[in-house]
Amino acid sequence: MSKLVSYPFKGKGDVYIAPIKSTLEATLAAMAMWGNVLDAKLVTKVTEDKVPDMRRGASGTYASVSEIEEVTLDMTFVDYSPEVMAASLNADVFDVLPGTVTDEVVKFRKGMIRTANIGPSSVLMTSQDGTETYAKDVDYGVSGAGLIGLDGSAIAENTPMKLAYSYPAQHRVEIGTQASQEFMILIDGANYALGGIPQVFDCFRAKFSAGSGLELIGDKIAKLPLKATLLPDNSKQGTGISKYARIVGVKPS
Repeated sequence: MSKLVSYPFKGKGDVYIAPIKSTLEATLAAMAMWGNVLDAKLVTKVTEDKVPDMRRGASGTYASVSEIEEVTLDMTFVDYSPEVMAASLNADVFDVLPGTVTDEVVKFRKGMIRTANIGPSSVLMTSQDGTETYAKDVDYGVSGAGLIGLDGSAIAENTPMKLAYSYPAQHRVEIGTQASQEFMILIDGANYALGGIPQVFDCFRAKFSAGSGLELIGDKIAKLPLKATLLPDNSKQGTGISKYARIVGVKPS
């Protein structure tokens, strides 16, 4: 008699994602963990063709064919990394190294003065010819986006000023500049309902849909839902071999 095996499931895992590159080796080398994922779920869209039983005295369905039309991997992220935001916004990501600015010209105004780089520190504001130096907390304040021209300053509106400052390493997410990119997805998971035995999900090729929204201000920790549509990888060949994805798990003892 076969042994009855219990398979309860409670999953946790690390989600690794890489943009698909020209070779498998390059793609695998680019694999990076995309932070804390609250949930990940495979969702199937099924089409069903049914024929009713129309014979005398009969009822119900005479024949039925069900086909999977689409499979998506729906995930909820809580890490707003540049990569996650870019996938949600069809964006390019650029890294900016820390540096210094010595001669950025801006026009003085009461209120926000946007600088070319965010997070300015060690700020020096002078007249454009460099002959006069202006004081922090008297003429201007410092904010994340740049400087704040103060109401009590004697500097006239729209006067050209020269800035010197340092700025930290930063990233730029340029929204809408990238056609939807293809990715490989790996979930290095475990089933904690069975003592943490491994369960691994491999998706060979997928495209993220632009997200339904990216929260910028809120009173709770933001959550970002993303949907990836599974696409075929035609390099996967053989009987019983999926072109889309696979789940591999350790058998419970």
